[in-house]
Amino acid sequence: RHQVFINQFIDLCEQLLERAASSLSPGLTPRLAALSLHALLVGLLSDWTRDSSLYDPITDSAKLIDPLFRGLIRDWDARLEAARQG
Repeated sequence: RHQVFINQFIDLCEQLLERAASSLSPGLTPRLAALSLHALLVGLLSDWTRDSSLYDPITDSAKLIDPLFRGLIRDWDARLEAARQG
């Protein structure tokens, strides 16, 4: 049952990233990007549940997750800024 959830999450991320496939860093597939995102999130959540003093999920999340997206998505900072401006 747990494995089904994992696979569904990765598949959903892959489908979303397929929409942005032309924006992915060279050589990166939507599947690999989805696996990277899954690995980061699972690692962060797993570590935080074991020791909640490691980071503050409210204030530190963007600082922990944005570097991954900078590596996955070309021009991430410009896209993020454009999204913030509407």
